[in-house]
Amino acid sequence: MIHPATRARLPALREAWKERRSLRIEPFLAEGIADELLASLRALPHVIRSGAPPGLGYLYYEMALSPDETCDHVTCRLARWLFGDGRAWLSELTGMRLYPPPDGKLVATAYGKGCHLDAHNDQDGSRALAYVLGLTPQGWPAGEGGHLEFVEATGAACEARVPHAKR
Repeated sequence: MIHPATRARLPALREAWKERRSLRIEPFLAEGIADELLASLRALPHVIRSGAPPGLGYLYYEMALSPDETCDHVTCRLARWLFGDGRAWLSELTGMRLYPPPDGKLVATAYGKGCHLDAHNDQDGSRALAYVLGLTPQGWPAGEGGHLEFVEATGAACEARVPHAKR
């Protein structure tokens, strides 16, 4: 699943992780996997998730799946990889002991025009590591939004990563 060039860069990526505790890894997936995964996820049913003020609002589409050991669908292959060899690779990268999710589910979210995610903290104690596997097939101008924004404890944005075609 992982791109061979990324696997070979593990020592350099490990050093970058130690410095920043945040990485953008490109390319991440092996050639063709991102396109296959995107097409497959677009074809699968998603549930709309939304919330409104008084809290922060959000709107996105979500799909959860439990990988079947006998299934050769790309989403099952990815989930098995993420829960197995991928988890081992990420443990080696971060130095953290990582475990598959207790419920055994992989959750995919899709964001389209008008969708947004509320500000939240991935360090709530329920997970050791958060990651985003972007499958954006093409880039777009930063002014059109869609950034993955990192915020300080004060709520001020400290970094925004623009989605683009590199995978």
